[in-house]
Amino acid sequence: VYLRYDEENYNPPAVKELEWEIKKADCDISRARWSYTSPFVYDGNEKEVFIENLPSGISVSYSGNKGTNAGDYRAEAMLTADDSINFKDPAIEGIQWTIGKSPYDMSGVFWEYNDDFIYDGRVKTIRLKNMPAGASAEYIGNTAEYAGDYRAEAKITIEDTDNYLTPESEYFDWRIQKAEYDMSGVHWEYSDDFIYDGHVKEVGLAGLPDGVVAVYSENRAVYAAEYIASASFEYDERNYEIPVVENCRWSIKKAVFDLQQTRWAQPEEFSYDGTE
Repeated sequence: VYLRYDEENYNPPAVKELEWEIKKADCDISRARWSYTSPFVYDGNEKEVFIENLPSGISVSYSGNKGTNAGDYRAEAMLTADDSINFKDPAIEGIQWTIGKSPYDMSGVFWEYNDDFIYDGRVKTIRLKNMPAGASAEYIGNTAEYAGDYRAEAKITIEDTDNYLTPESEYFDWRIQKAEYDMSGVHWEYSDDFIYDGHVKEVGLAGLPDGVVAVYSENRAVYAAEYIASASFEYDERNYEIPVVENCRWSIKKAVFDLQQTRWAQPEEFSYDGTE
């Protein structure tokens, strides 16, 4: 510092040196924030979080801010002032971020079942169709032989459990209906009335399908009269509907005595003698 003074009357004044500085300014990053508001969902593509609204003049380098597979991540950002002489390097907190597991797309999956089965003695099976790649099913209750109501369960397993949520089990109610016996050829073996002869007369059913046994009522008689024969059946009640047949009205007619050899006992004329 140069000072003007009265050099004729004064000695040079002594001036102390002064150390001073201009401190580095803080960077204003008050509007800066991470570009993450909610978890991502895995879709096979890389996901990334970054700092938004950084002012110009600040550079950033990241670690842990990119990921593809489902999981939890920790992102850190190192901020650097481009004018490091006049500005301090700012700092921002790191962030925990997540790529969530994706639901498995089962929208096209359906049970291979159009209508109730009819019992025919063979095993029936239902399954899921149009399963997506990487998924398979283990079944319970999807196979049956006998008539009845059933509930099938398909337990879904997937190969990529790291990135996908395992689908919930699929349930389905299905049925094997009872069959109907073919009674079209069944008929009563009775074409004409019987004639009483002292012996048992009987009517019965012919053409019964296999597995059906008739239990008769009023199908046997000895004496002349009108009768109504009916039949109930022993059959596979679990798998078949009740077989039905109409009753049979039948009769035993009265017999006619054979009098062809009968004669009046009158060998000659009688003469009156007062006796009977």
